Amino acid sequence: MVQSAASFSAIKRFFVFFLTLLISTAGFAQLERFKSFDPGEGEYHPFVYTINQDKNGFIWFGTGEGLYRFDGSFFESFATIDSLSNDVVSVSYKDSFGDLWFGFSNGLLLSWDGVDFKKYVLPGENTTGITSITQSPWGEIFVSTLNKGCYLISSEGNVRLADEGFQGRLIYAAHFTDSTLMLGTSDGLEIIPLSDQNFLFKQALIPEQLAYLGIQVIKKSGFENIYFAGTEDAGLFKIKILSNSVEISKIGASSILDYQNVQDVLHTSNNNLWVCTYYAGLIKLTGFNSDGTFEHLTNYKKGKGFNTNYFKSLFFDREENIWVGTYGDGLALLAEQSFAFLNFEQKLSDDNILAVESNDSLLWLGAENGLLELSLRDIENQKFYRSGTELPDDKITTICYLNNKVWVGTESNGVFVLEDGANRFTPFFRSNNSLGNSINYLQADGNFLYAATKDGIYIFDLETDETYHYNTEAGLPHNDIEHILVDAENRLLFATRSNGIFEIDERGDVVEYFTVGNYELAFNSIAQDIHGQTWVSTFGQGIFLLLPDTVINFTFREGLKSNYCYSVATADSQYVWVGHRLGLSRIHIDDFSIKTFDINFGITGDANQNAVAVDSRGKLFFGTTDGLIIYDGEKAKAKSVPPKTNLVNLFINDNKVSFTEPIVLPYAPYKLRIEYVGLNYNDPEAVLYQYKLQGYDLDWSELTELNYTIYSRIEDGDYTFQIRSFGHDGSYDTSPVGFSLKVKPPFWKTWWFISLAIIIGLLVIVFIVKYREKRQKEIQEYLEKRLDERTREVVEQKEEIEIKNRDITDSINYAQRIQTSILPPIKKLQQSFSGSFIFYQPRDIVSGDFYWFDKITDDKFIIVCADSTGHGVPGAFMSMIGTTLIKDICISQKASSPSKILQELDAQLSNTLNQNVDAAQSNDGMDAMVCELDVNTYELRYASAMRPMIIYKNGEQMYVKGSRSSIGGQYDTKDEKDFYDEVIQLNKGDLVYLFSDGYPDQFGGPLGKKFKMVRLKNLLKDIQKKPMEEQYEYVKSTFNLWKEDYEQVDDVLFMGIKL
Repeated sequence: MVQSAASFSAIKRFFVFFLTLLISTAGFAQLERFKSFDPGEGEYHPFVYTINQDKNGFIWFGTGEGLYRFDGSFFESFATIDSLSNDVVSVSYKDSFGDLWFGFSNGLLLSWDGVDFKKYVLPGENTTGITSITQSPWGEIFVSTLNKGCYLISSEGNVRLADEGFQGRLIYAAHFTDSTLMLGTSDGLEIIPLSDQNFLFKQALIPEQLAYLGIQVIKKSGFENIYFAGTEDAGLFKIKILSNSVEISKIGASSILDYQNVQDVLHTSNNNLWVCTYYAGLIKLTGFNSDGTFEHLTNYKKGKGFNTNYFKSLFFDREENIWVGTYGDGLALLAEQSFAFLNFEQKLSDDNILAVESNDSLLWLGAENGLLELSLRDIENQKFYRSGTELPDDKITTICYLNNKVWVGTESNGVFVLEDGANRFTPFFRSNNSLGNSINYLQADGNFLYAATKDGIYIFDLETDETYHYNTEAGLPHNDIEHILVDAENRLLFATRSNGIFEIDERGDVVEYFTVGNYELAFNSIAQDIHGQTWVSTFGQGIFLLLPDTVINFTFREGLKSNYCYSVATADSQYVWVGHRLGLSRIHIDDFSIKTFDINFGITGDANQNAVAVDSRGKLFFGTTDGLIIYDGEKAKAKSVPPKTNLVNLFINDNKVSFTEPIVLPYAPYKLRIEYVGLNYNDPEAVLYQYKLQGYDLDWSELTELNYTIYSRIEDGDYTFQIRSFGHDGSYDTSPVGFSLKVKPPFWKTWWFISLAIIIGLLVIVFIVKYREKRQKEIQEYLEKRLDERTREVVEQKEEIEIKNRDITDSINYAQRIQTSILPPIKKLQQSFSGSFIFYQPRDIVSGDFYWFDKITDDKFIIVCADSTGHGVPGAFMSMIGTTLIKDICISQKASSPSKILQELDAQLSNTLNQNVDAAQSNDGMDAMVCELDVNTYELRYASAMRPMIIYKNGEQMYVKGSRSSIGGQYDTKDEKDFYDEVIQLNKGDLVYLFSDGYPDQFGGPLGKKFKMVRLKNLLKDIQKKPMEEQYEYVKSTFNLWKEDYEQVDDVLFMGIKL
């Protein structure tokens, strides 16, 4: 096989054409774009007569210089393979077994079974061209020639003359029904009945309507008993076979199709009829019906999509792509039929569409020189509002439809409105600030119109005529607002250059909606999908998806076409669309898979900033620098067709080897190079591969774009290579293809050599065993003696360690009892207040956290919650010192207020620990919260040493921050500690919560994160109305559930008091 392309890049030299198509569902004309494969300098012959697809998925096409095969990346010429002819390949056919048949103009007939060609010789001196190939109802292949009769080929390959009655006829086409043969000749159509594999010429029917017309092609339609007949110069006819008669009617009478030379016909599953003509180009009948009528006719011809008017062949492949063969202009492909394109060079400046809006019946396009209004039902029904006349002499930057009015924003002249029934736009808003007249985006919702400008946000109440203005002075992070969205929860979100997305809430306050950190990003568009998830685009950082508890960033690395985004929009229940330069990205909102669309899909312009609209059917309209892009999701393919995987070449030690049969090789190290291809013509660049060599690889490889793999060294063993290919949507064929390979073992791995080695080895082993038994017995006796000695030592050491550990543990447990006895009884707290609890859980046996409370006067009750440095035994020492000092300070009346208590405690602790002595400095200390409650008036006076407190006053939560000074620590005369009193008047039933940092700092939960103060506040919010006993259980169970299997990080003290 001769490869006519050296690399995939050669195939990417194609022409993208703009073709007019009338869409039956919407009723307006739009543009499709074919991909035309340039024949280039010898890529392939440009005259394409027939197209077909084999059982392996390869596209075959016959040309004026022989047969070619295409895999989506390379063209291969078969003109010189096995002495194949380089003459014209005039016809092809795929039989019921999936084999392809090719007929040449010189009389050569070939079949291809997916592996090999087989050549057939027709009887006699037949050098006339083969005109058609088909299959009879009894399974034989029927071959017609131009004037040498017809032949039948059996499944065994035997060739015989079909019938003498075919002799002398100029036959162009043949097609079997269950009971007849339809024959296209130079004199019209003959319908010949069949009986026991015989042709009943005497009973043949020749319809008068087709008499004396050259019938060049006969094709079956998608409708029952309906066929098409294409003629030399009378156009296209519909043939309906009835039980005793035939109905003939002309298709496209009084249209361009009438009296044309029809070369080929294709009826697709979506009821479009494609017709190749020799003079009038390619004709498409949209919405073709069984009665021969259709909705619209489209003509593709020279100057309107192709460089020729001469079309020869059509083919509909397994992916429902449409292939077109031409005379002289090569091969073309219509793959992605859900995209369409509109251009307006004659009306819109440079075809640069800056703004788009739709209301399901009308479409508005804004440009530098005005606004174009189109009817979605009749594309020719247009109205143009020119800048400088019906509109100001300015760019149209945004369009919004609301309440039967069209609102437009301009680059420097503010907002204009087209009233219902009016013929020109009138001024609606103009700011005294020139930046306020630069409108970036308009959004409508109810009776409000929102304008994003370079001077902030303007909100217009259309019912009261009031205007509200927000800029940086009103709290905006930046004045240049790129986009606005009123989401499903009625929040007004806006995008600008900042560190996040902000909103204007129902109170009119500017608040942060989400943040990415301390750095600025250029946010420029916002959208919300059906799940209520918010998507935000940026210029340079890709797309952000805002979820309740996390943010996901999609960039070029995740598959986005570019990190520079110009718009984001949602069109249906599955996808989010992103506009870029020279392309689009589509993100699936559930599995986050990404597909990109670029020049390979016909996109030749840059997406403009937020120039996107969506109608109620989910149809998307993108404004670009090269016209309008329309995406119709309803026309996207309903089913996913996985790529067809094929092995192409196998090289063993750089020598090409056939892999159709199992391969057996003598022993040696071998290098393998395996080449393969996944055939997907809709998006060949998106195909990925996964392979596995069983016997060598443990599992499937990672997905790769490379269509080959190399195994640098394999040795003896049985191997099976498997390969599978994946489409852009992840679909793949569940039955991978491959081959088997066996490398014979070396002689030292053969059975006789292994047997001999085993016998010799056994004799040696017997000798060694006997010798070693003696030596082993001696060694064993010696080792047993030594083991007994060491065992006694280990047992003695173990018993000694266990005694020491038990003594230490007993001491610590006794210390716990001492520490517990020092703490005041909880009963005293319960007797003094209407409700209370203390959740006290040391990390080790003893704790560094402690509490103290007592009624020091008739109406004053002191409560202390403290957290000493360290935990375990060191922390317990600190807590005992702290408890003793606090008790002495409070009872001896050395301090008259909580702040004085803390000051006195700080002084006495520093003195006790000699922290004011340079030679014995220590950093030990404690954090504490001291509260003084008046049990009669419920006045709360408190002072803090770095400990916070939460209060519920009249059901409202108050968070009291701790001071910045702690108790004790290293002595430094430069740092003055500041403890101060604060007073809060509480009421009966109010709640006070004191706690150490062990509770919020505990790691746990599903992600192993800290509990944090936010969750603690929410917990108290949920339980504050419950009885104190239930609150205790909630606090305790929540902590243990959060901690689960994680280690407790610190001592925990949590106190709750209800007045």
